[in-house]
Amino acid sequence: QVMQNQSLWEKNDFLIYRTMDRGLGNQLESLVSAYVLALLTNRVFLVDSTTVHHLLKPPRGLHWHYSPLPDALDHEKIYDASKLLDLRWQNKLEFPTLLCEDVKTAYPQQFLFVFSDQYFLPALLHNERYGFTLRDWFGADVFGTLARYLISPKDYIVSEALSFYEKNLVGKRSVGIQLRTATMKEHDIKMMAEGMHEFAWKDWIDSFWKCAYLSAPLG
Repeated sequence: QVMQNQSLWEKNDFLIYRTMDRGLGNQLESLVSAYVLALLTNRVFLVDSTTVHHLLKPPRGLHWHYSPLPDALDHEKIYDASKLLDLRWQNKLEFPTLLCEDVKTAYPQQFLFVFSDQYFLPALLHNERYGFTLRDWFGADVFGTLARYLISPKDYIVSEALSFYEKNLVGKRSVGIQLRTATMKEHDIKMMAEGMHEFAWKDWIDSFWKCAYLSAPLG
């Protein structure tokens, strides 16, 4: 409703979610988390992401494209009234605020840009100010309830997935294995590897194939 009436833009606060170049799963988890943060801070929720807009339909009743806002408002005004909330996995500075503080008071700026690749909803659920309210609104499965509202693939994706399923999977027993590789810089790898068992790097791929072998039907 707000995005359809430009006269209301000056009177409302906004949360703009921006994705990172991470896996789609990370982006969808942080999308749902950012939406919850927008609800708790009484903000209009907008998305500035080519990936999201290319893959997902806008949820019912939600006009979430960010592009009309900078096209209509002065860029310096947006900049002066903005805060960048960096919630990437490398940056842990903001998570205590989500976990312990009143987020509406902590982030008073009109435009809150959330830049994230993380599932930070649990921090809000464990915040004593919000946990009961969120479960009262959405039930025990907060993520599942909101994901079913926010995450709706476009028709061409559903059609392609259904075609693949009918052609390759109907009537067959299948096991899905996800292979992951790291192409990060040395500094990032050292940060991620802290506390991890040695096999996580040396025998990573072999362990996936072993799982596949043990999961496959014998004979």
